[in-house]
Amino acid sequence: MDMIEKLKKMGCNVVTPTQISKQERDKQLRKLPRSIFWTYGRDLLGALLNFVERPGNKGVIILSSFGCGVDSFIDNMIVRRLTQYKIPYLNITLDEHTGDGGLVTRIEAFVDILNWRGGSHKSYVSSHG
Repeated sequence: MDMIEKLKKMGCNVVTPTQISKQERDKQLRKLPRSIFWTYGRDLLGALLNFVERPGNKGVIILSSFGCGVDSFIDNMIVRRLTQYKIPYLNITLDEHTGDGGLVTRIEAFVDILNWRGGSHKSYVSSHG
């Protein structure tokens, strides 16, 4: 659905797990108390741990094809880390019914949150009082 291009058009600097070297991912994974069994899971979690250490305003979009198997296990670990570091995230599960319009609306709302966190938001009423 050309998500990376959509995000770039919204002014986002996109970093994907494939842009983090295997050496960097492995270095981050050595910090965990136990190893991750699945190669896919190691790639995602190692890239995430590298990403959270980078400076700047950030958010993470977790893109899954379905909510079971390795995705559900690794997604849960990623969400716990993001919550720990107070990094906003958007969890999207795609299936054959996912439409472009709904996807764009969710991405736009998420990018608005990221911009709000990094910019001048003092004139807005807080959603939590």
